[in-house]
Amino acid sequence: MDLNALLSSLFQSFCLPLCREKVDSLFDKEADAAGARILEELVASGDQSHLTEGWVVGEDEDGKRRLRAQLAALENSMPGGVCDYVRRAQRLLEASRVGENPFDGFVPSVPSGVTLAFGSDEFDRFERLGAAAARRTGFVIVAGGLGERLGYSGIKLALPSETMTGTCYLELYVRHILALQALTLAATDGTSAPADAPLPTPSLIPVIIMTSDDTDAPTRALLDARDRFGLAPSQLHLIKQGKVPCLSNGRAHLATEPNDRFCLLTKPHGHGDVHALLHTSGLARKLLGQGCNHLVFLQDTNALVFGGVPAALGVSVAHSLAMNTLSVPRRAGDASGALMALTTARPTPSTARSTSDAVEEGAVVSAASRTLVVNVEYNQLDALVRASLDARGDYNDPATGYSPFPGNTNQLIFSLGPYVEALEASGGAMPEFVNPKYTDGTRTKFKSPTRLECMMQDFPYVLPPSAAHAIYAFNRRLLALAGSRLPPAAKAIVGGVTVDAGPRVVLGAFFRPTLGIGIARLGGGAAISLSARSSLCLDGEIAISRLELDGALTIRAVPGARVTVRQLRIVNDGQALRELTSDELGSVKISETISEIARLRGYELVPPGESAGRVFNFEAPGDYIIDDKWAHMP
Repeated sequence: MDLNALLSSLFQSFCLPLCREKVDSLFDKEADAAGARILEELVASGDQSHLTEGWVVGEDEDGKRRLRAQLAALENSMPGGVCDYVRRAQRLLEASRVGENPFDGFVPSVPSGVTLAFGSDEFDRFERLGAAAARRTGFVIVAGGLGERLGYSGIKLALPSETMTGTCYLELYVRHILALQALTLAATDGTSAPADAPLPTPSLIPVIIMTSDDTDAPTRALLDARDRFGLAPSQLHLIKQGKVPCLSNGRAHLATEPNDRFCLLTKPHGHGDVHALLHTSGLARKLLGQGCNHLVFLQDTNALVFGGVPAALGVSVAHSLAMNTLSVPRRAGDASGALMALTTARPTPSTARSTSDAVEEGAVVSAASRTLVVNVEYNQLDALVRASLDARGDYNDPATGYSPFPGNTNQLIFSLGPYVEALEASGGAMPEFVNPKYTDGTRTKFKSPTRLECMMQDFPYVLPPSAAHAIYAFNRRLLALAGSRLPPAAKAIVGGVTVDAGPRVVLGAFFRPTLGIGIARLGGGAAISLSARSSLCLDGEIAISRLELDGALTIRAVPGARVTVRQLRIVNDGQALRELTSDELGSVKISETISEIARLRGYELVPPGESAGRVFNFEAPGDYIIDDKWAHMP
């Protein structure tokens, strides 16, 4: 070894570690000093003297340093910082104590909107407009939750959306996004564009996933194990939400861990953090600069949402909406949030946009009249309507059979320009609420620590057996709209839940990138028939002219493969739905042979997966024809 190499080796071995130690030490000292300043302000003006009560100079110095470091870290991760968080908490807790009505001063009314019916010309027009706009749209998946309340040990995005294919929610979402992305390279009739066709700008649809401390590692592992489900690394962005301090009582005292008085107890701030993260990460501004016009926000377990997203996006484009909420018909009394227009009784004369209104959670703002279109929880809705709108309260309109206040799915579409403008005006801070569980009528003591939350109002996601059957029913409806022959509608009880029975149908994302294209590919109309016990799975560019199915059939085509089913008749044993016995559900020993997902649903398909029945896999680009008058498989 020459002298230069020796000196370089010594520098790498000794000097660089020493430099890093000095840098780390400098950062530690800066963080400690910052934490000390925050702690001093909390004690002096934030009513947080309990944090330093009993401190003795020279004792527990490591613990004190840990607390100061935690405060410094929280200061950098929370809009407004720790002290401002405490002040907001004190105001909200006092309002809760005296029973302030958050809707005081507002008059409710039925919100205006666009009602679309599947299969109508209007739906098709908006869907085509939205599909064209998808190339300049980003998709945000809010995925901070585990499946614990469902009895599932993993992340909700890993749950299967239905049992026939076992496609998990994350894969389902990604495939729908990739199908819309591929559609931007296709002609208006759904045929593939030439391979050398110029890419639109941006050519790849951005996908942003918000995770939490609980879900970040499992989400990354799922993406890595499945090669991001086909997403390019450059189009995938993961942002992780942090936590906020918990509050131990009505004075907003910061709570500490039960066994560590030098560590603040923290919990997630809620999925409303996604807006702040898009701002502080710079992603929202970056996407706007890259040519994105809209952002679509998706909850983590809504398998049917892409049936309506393209059309809803088309409505946003056609009406130049700053914000649009995808809603569904809702019956009065349903335990789900509803959309309502709230107008203040004291309108402001200003025509300028109000910053506080612009970032109101789930709100569309009319600044001049101060009208907000917001989600109102079902347990507040009836009293609010009775008090100032209609003595009937939350009622069903006799003409429709539904409440005039539509159900909020919390699937949101923002015009990116106004969205970025509002975030930058607010610094990413979102309106918050607090929901303490009081021990008594004084409303000052809590049963357990609470915290401030900012959340897009929860859609009541559950995973009963009916969830998968709702997907099958939705796809049967598309077959019916195309004129296919299906058995009469029927009901069945599965796992103690009444569901719509009939053929199990899965129409994949690449078969129906939009509903209009899916219906067009079922061009055979009445020449397509399915028996009640049938299972049908289609994914890819597949056109069906004639199909008689009594059993199980799967046809898959990779991108670039074009399949025409001229004539196909299938009869086989298919798949049967077998409900689990009480012993299988309750016995740990027996349950070792039953999957966790089957135990959640209460049933399994026999035989499992797509091994049942006839399977056609077209794994290379090209044109294919299926013309098989009789295909029998015992």
